[in-house]
Amino acid sequence: MVESLPASRITSFLVKIASRCNLACDYCYMYEHADQGWRTQPVVMSDHTLQRLAERIGEYARDVGLERVVVVYHGGEPLLAGADRIAQSARWIKDSLPLTARVDFSLQTNGTLLDEDVLVSLRAEGISISLSIDGPREANDLHRLDHGGRSSFEKTFGALELLEHHPDVFGGLIAVVDPRVPPEELFAFFAPRLPPRLDFLLPDANYTRQPPGRDTDEGIYKRWLLRAFNVWFDGYPDVPVRMFDAILNGIAGIPSDTDAFGFGDVSLLMVETDGSYHDLDVLKITAQGATVLGLDLERHSIAEAVRSSPIAAHSRLLRKEGLAEKCRACPEVEVCGGGAVPHRFSEEGFQNPTVYCEEMLALIGHARRRVKETLYEESVSSQPVVRREREPHLCLAVWERPEHSGPVIRELLANWAKELRPDFDKVLDHIAREYERLRPAAERVRAAPRETLDRLIIQPAVFLWTTVMTQNLRRVAVRSIDGNVLPPDPSYVTTLDSQLWKGAEPYPRIHREDRWLRLPFGRRIYFEDEGWAREGAVLTHRALEIIKAWRPALAHEIFAIDPDIQFVRDLDAHPDKAVSFSDNSTPGALYVSTMVSGRLIDPYLLADSIIHEHRHQKLYLLQREVLLLDVDVPLVHSPWREDPRPPSGLFHAVFVFVHLHEYWEHLSANDPSAEIRERARAELGLIRERIEAAMPILRGTRLTRSGVELLEHLECIFRSRAYPTSEGG
Repeated sequence: MVESLPASRITSFLVKIASRCNLACDYCYMYEHADQGWRTQPVVMSDHTLQRLAERIGEYARDVGLERVVVVYHGGEPLLAGADRIAQSARWIKDSLPLTARVDFSLQTNGTLLDEDVLVSLRAEGISISLSIDGPREANDLHRLDHGGRSSFEKTFGALELLEHHPDVFGGLIAVVDPRVPPEELFAFFAPRLPPRLDFLLPDANYTRQPPGRDTDEGIYKRWLLRAFNVWFDGYPDVPVRMFDAILNGIAGIPSDTDAFGFGDVSLLMVETDGSYHDLDVLKITAQGATVLGLDLERHSIAEAVRSSPIAAHSRLLRKEGLAEKCRACPEVEVCGGGAVPHRFSEEGFQNPTVYCEEMLALIGHARRRVKETLYEESVSSQPVVRREREPHLCLAVWERPEHSGPVIRELLANWAKELRPDFDKVLDHIAREYERLRPAAERVRAAPRETLDRLIIQPAVFLWTTVMTQNLRRVAVRSIDGNVLPPDPSYVTTLDSQLWKGAEPYPRIHREDRWLRLPFGRRIYFEDEGWAREGAVLTHRALEIIKAWRPALAHEIFAIDPDIQFVRDLDAHPDKAVSFSDNSTPGALYVSTMVSGRLIDPYLLADSIIHEHRHQKLYLLQREVLLLDVDVPLVHSPWREDPRPPSGLFHAVFVFVHLHEYWEHLSANDPSAEIRERARAELGLIRERIEAAMPILRGTRLTRSGVELLEHLECIFRSRAYPTSEGG
């Protein structure tokens, strides 16, 4: 009996807006492999089909409640369809979607038709552009020639230079590996371009068509991959190489964002130029008609396509039970996930390891060794940086309790400002020297009283700005969570100048406009508009009053450590979930949801979010001086997460939830509302269960003496309140 699986949830649509190409790359999966279906497809997608596509995407987004849609314009060469047609298609799709859904557009091109006018047209509709280029001329011309056998490099390189000057639409680079090209040459070529993402792809192959060159040299790809990993790991770690990042994420227990590694589900649907629905396009390397679903835009909904038997069969191949027996027994299966489905194909089907199995095993094992060596070296070399001599004089039990933490918090903040001051001064010197227009503002900031500057330096936005400016001076790119480079902004010094001389602002600063508080999170996080923020500010003050009524010292501690509160929505999260987060790129900023299920959040839940994120920031502050773990490996189970976490992540969770346990215990006993008391008891039960599970796991990690001391203190607090003897506790 075949197991019945729930229907996949499609979030990405690969639109084959053109089915022909002006290049003749000899490895192309679309034209040079088993499936030759392109020959009967229309050259470009008609306007009628594009309009129907938009209607179907909007219909599906409403039916399944999509909050984020990804549309990728592809080919062939998509620009053969014309930039105006692509831009119009994007407008139709945006108009079709519900207001609650966000859409991200991208286009994959060989660059030969990309010019300034085309870029402007695509940019106006928010379409990012990714470029296929295999490296410098010698590498690119090995395979990427036009139909007359002529080089494509000059035009493609011109497109790359154009994208370099427009980083807001630069989506990334794709390069197919030829193991004859030394990886050193590729990194020397690609790294100065600061690509937001670099994809090294192994040539598409399977058991019916083996990887080129491996028949005469069995280890050719293995040697190249290990050498490339070392070149990247040691010399170019700031270049986001998707293959290597996916492997390191897999080792750390983080799900892969590429279909070449890890488990998951079918999330992409392809639409050909004739409007027919298809499965993953790279499956064209396996057999004629391998992607065909037998359904089309005109007669069938996207939901019908998703429920088709080929999609269900593909979905099974992305689960562990769908892998070959050898893969299920492999110790690296959680990282590799069996490899890319098209690379598993043989005449018998897909029940095989990837044809690159030996290469993947070697690469994953090598990456594990490099990470382990580096963690050991860093744990040894970092010891003098942490002021361990302070630990005997810092009572962590005093620091942890808000009623007594004030003097220690002030000292930690002062020490941190002292540590940051040299980089801040270096940035001011650079601005004063290189930007005549900005020199007066830089000089006025430098002349501010020392105590004033110390408070300024540790502000969340100022810290990130200083980091980006400093790293830029070192020729290192700082990136947002979606991979885009954060550009340096010397003119921000004028903002600092005005802040210094207009006087103190009331704390906390609620949802103020400052791009440096928002830049690290790219397009994945939506920041509420000012109209909504005014309502959110009223709600935040109510939440802070709840905290102050429970524990006045905690409110004072929040104001001391966390000067900024920002209102956010995570568009990838369920709308009924209250999202909050904090991030060390902007230390001292709390990011919280003020809306759940389309309405304002309950102030008691908002108070929970504020306390939650404040506790993270408080522990981050301590960890700048005090080491809690000798080494942050191996990964451990966290009762709060499905995926394994570093021990430091579990320590943060325990530190946060012991305090939230106190908060909800207080409400269960003292709130006048029976509804709140009942909700508090439900929260308490879940928190207690998870803390009980987490404590023994954390005790089994490699804690320092300070880590043991703090954990014992937290456990003592938890035990004293975990088992109330009366209804109210």
